Amino acid sequence: MIRRFVLSAMISIAWAGAAGAADLLPSRKSPPPPPPPPAYNWTGLYAGLNAGYGWGSGGAKLETSGTATALFKDVIGSGSIPASMTFNRAGFIGGGQIGYNYQISSIVLGVEADLDGAHVRGSSAVPTDVAALGPAIISADSTLNWLGTARARLGFTPVDRWLVYATGGLAYGADQHRYLANQPAFGESFASGRRAVSAGCTFGAGLEWAFADNWSVKAEYLHYSLGSGVDATTPSANIAPLFVGGKVSNKFTETGDIARFGVNYKFF
Repeated sequence: MIRRFVLSAMISIAWAGAAGAADLLPSRKSPPPPPPPPAYNWTGLYAGLNAGYGWGSGGAKLETSGTATALFKDVIGSGSIPASMTFNRAGFIGGGQIGYNYQISSIVLGVEADLDGAHVRGSSAVPTDVAALGPAIISADSTLNWLGTARARLGFTPVDRWLVYATGGLAYGADQHRYLANQPAFGESFASGRRAVSAGCTFGAGLEWAFADNWSVKAEYLHYSLGSGVDATTPSANIAPLFVGGKVSNKFTETGDIARFGVNYKFF
């Protein structure tokens, strides 16, 4: 009896020791995975740089008024002097931008202003023979020197860190135009030109990717229109009497497109 009791007690003690030792062994369960990083938020003030390519079309249209310009009305009507000229423009554009975004769920509202230097230029020249005045070369050219915009942006985030947006607003810029009739027999016959700051509108779309917490890159397309202007013609002394009582003026148009890339830094 005593022997059974002693044996039972020894088995119990051994079992308890084994269980305690098992409790001291390290657990083989893997630690829980770390929580996923929070989704990127576009809210904040940002600024950056951009560079790209501008292209578009330009044009000049001769307009006459007054009774003493009948000669010019006739030669324009006959096609000796082209009544209108069109040409393509192209060149570099680049500068900087600043803006602010505010994100609501997957919708991003924003405003942005930019100012770019540009050399977007085009020209056209047509040789012609004007009755009573002789051979001439009619030429026109146009250059966009700089362009600025102030726009609203409306976008959404299809996936984390990507923003697709539409944009539109005010466009303004400095452009210069020139129209020239150059006749070797008389010297310069008449010319017009101007350098002016014009305002109009712009609209477009873009795609932006936040590759780091404070940095993003974007690709953007904009179409802009700076309207049109009318320049009075200045005749040379040889044909100035033909302009008495009337005038010839030139109407220019300024529209174009921009494709550019940019990088932004978000301050907070």
